[in-house]
Amino acid sequence: MRVRPGPLAAVVLLAGFAGYAYLKDYRGADERAKSEESKDKAFRFERADLKAITLTGKNGTLRLERSGEDWAITQPIAVPADKDAVEGVLSSLEMAKIERRLGAGEDLKTYSLSPPRGSVTLETKSGALQSLAIGDQA
Repeated sequence: MRVRPGPLAAVVLLAGFAGYAYLKDYRGADERAKSEESKDKAFRFERADLKAITLTGKNGTLRLERSGEDWAITQPIAVPADKDAVEGVLSSLEMAKIERRLGAGEDLKTYSLSPPRGSVTLETKSGALQSLAIGDQA
C-alpha cells in the first residue's frame, strides 16, 4: 500500500497555519491587552522598589516610609504604620486607573486641579518620583 503525499502535506500545512494563527492572533491579543491596560494605570511600580509614599490633602501631609519589610509614618509624627492599612493603600494605588485625560487647553480650575485638592507621590529606591494631582469629583 502506498501513501499519497498530497493529503499528508495538506494536514501538515493546515496544522502549521492553525499554529501560526493561534500565536499571531490569540497570544498577540493577550499581550496587546496587557499593554493597553498598563497604559491606563495611574502608577507603574513594583512594591519591592517603593521607598516612600506621600499623601497631601487639605488636612496636611502624611508620609509613609519603608524600612525593610515594615512601614512607618514619618510625617506628621513618627510612629509604626498598620500593615493592613498600608497594604490597602498599596492595593488602591496598584488598581488606580486613568479614566479621562485632559487636553492641553483644558482649564484646570474646572476640575479643582489649580491648585489641586491633594496629591499622591511615590518614591522608589532609585529616587524616581511619580506624582498624581487630585481634584474633586467635577
